[in-house]
Amino acid sequence: MVGSLRLCWSDATQFTTINSVLNSQTPLGPAPVPPATAEVPLSGQRLRVLEYVRANAPVRTLDAAESLGLHRNTVREHLDALVSHGLVARSTEHAVGRGRPAALYRPSAADAGVVARDYAGLATAL
Repeated sequence: MVGSLRLCWSDATQFTTINSVLNSQTPLGPAPVPPATAEVPLSGQRLRVLEYVRANAPVRTLDAAESLGLHRNTVREHLDALVSHGLVARSTEHAVGRGRPAALYRPSAADAGVVARDYAGLATAL
């Protein structure tokens, strides 16, 4: 047979696809998580909220807002961000009467690596 291609089964085992090669080289398991000691840069206002929680734990959103002179929603936003960074832990107050139980915030053990951008500027000026 001149000009035709003949393929035997033994030759077919040498063919592969790109996807099978890429998939076999992909690492298995979950994506790596950064260590808990990684530094978290905080704004000055967020650092004030964190310091207030450290000094007055357990803290309710309303109490922090009144003490810091900020709006409740602003404090709530900062507290939620601190919880997502693992610097503050949230729990709920035991409900007395009607309504939703208040959220209480306490510092967590993972807040040792906090770095404030304002402090870096101050250290440079000194």
